[in-house]
Formats: sequence, structure tokens, C-alpha cells
Amino acid sequence: DIYINPHSKATADQYRLLAVGAICSEQNAAYVNSMETGLGERIDNILENWWKISNKEEADGVLHYLRDKGDRFSTEALNKCVDCEDVSVMEETLRATFDNPEDLTTAINFLTIIRQIYPQLIEGGVIKDVSDIQRYGISAWDTCRLAFIARLCFEKGYITEQEAWGYINGAYIASKENYNSWEEYASSYQIGRAIWLGEFDKKMNVIVGYLFENPKSPWVQMPW
Repeated sequence: DIYINPHSKATADQYRLLAVGAICSEQNAAYVNSMETGLGERIDNILENWWKISNKEEADGVLHYLRDKGDRFSTEALNKCVDCEDVSVMEETLRATFDNPEDLTTAINFLTIIRQIYPQLIEGGVIKDVSDIQRYGISAWDTCRLAFIARLCFEKGYITEQEAWGYINGAYIASKENYNSWEEYASSYQIGRAIWLGEFDKKMNVIVGYLFENPKSPWVQMPW
């Protein structure tokens, strides 16, 4: 179902911004149409156990990471190497791309995973072929999470409402710069989640399906 806050005070423009975090909202049974998520005590579990956020400094660190770098830093590597047949060539290319050892290790890990699981993404209808991974990247994986986590951090008092809207607006702008439709956005998010999870999450097709088809969905009410 689509989780709607009947008491939302969000304007139409704010609702449009919130829509970029709708996948994460639906995954967590959170409201899609307000700054308030309706998650109550679950907020602590999500922030502390999944994001290691328990104070303002940690909140700022995570939000800045998602806004400024995120997992999408590996996009250049994905574009260069996702279809490399020779693993040694792939690793050599990555070493020439990344100076930071931690980034290099992460990029190699991401590429190893995506090369293993892309057939699952094809079977699941997320992509048609490997070139779609290069086309969509994983930016939506970062922007969706940024928009969602900013709301939780506001509700915990780690950031102000103005700061939260700033992060959400940034996520919206980045999404518009990178994608031309909700379909492309959803595919990018699912690619990113599959890399993080190590496999294609089939239940994501159900969640995305709700957002594409349910009349209450912000994606239906506000076309791209």
C-alpha cells in the first residue's frame, strides 16, 4: 500500500521533492507525503543499527556522504569496466582511476558483484542488458536514501527542518539532472540496492509496482 499522512502540511512543491525518497519510504512503511515519517520508535533502530547515527555529528557525516559522494563515486568504474572480459584489465583500469585504496577496494567489490548479478537484473526486468547499468548508474540509490534519512534525522532533532529540506531539495535536483523518468530512477535505485545486497531483491518490483500503479502514489499523481 501507499502510506499517506492524512494530516500532512506539505505543500504541492514539497510533496514533489519528497517523491524522490518514495521507494525508501515504502520499504519502511513510512509516509510518502510529509516530513514526518510516522515511524515513531523505529527511527532509532533504523538510524542506530543501519546507519550508525546516534548524534548530530554522525548524522551530518552520513548526510554529507550521501549528498557529496555516496556509492555513486564508483559510476566511472562501472562505465569503464562493467563489460570488461579480462579481470586483470578491469583491476588495472580501476587502479588508474582511484588513488584512494579504500575507494579502489570498494569499486572492485562493486564491479565483481554487478558482473555476477546482472543476469538477475535482466530476468527481473530492471535492465535489458549490461549497457543499461552504464546508462542508469546508481545515483538514485544515493538520492533516495538521502531524502529519506534527512527526514529521520530531522525527527530525531539532529538537523533542523530547513536543513532537512535542503538535503531533500538537493536529492531532487540531482535526480532531475540524471534521469528522464520515474522508470529510469527506479531502475537506478534497484541496481544500487542489488550491488549493496549482493543479489537482486525481488520484492523491490512489488514496491516499485505500487508506486507506478497506485492512484495514491506520488509518482502517479506527479509525473516526472
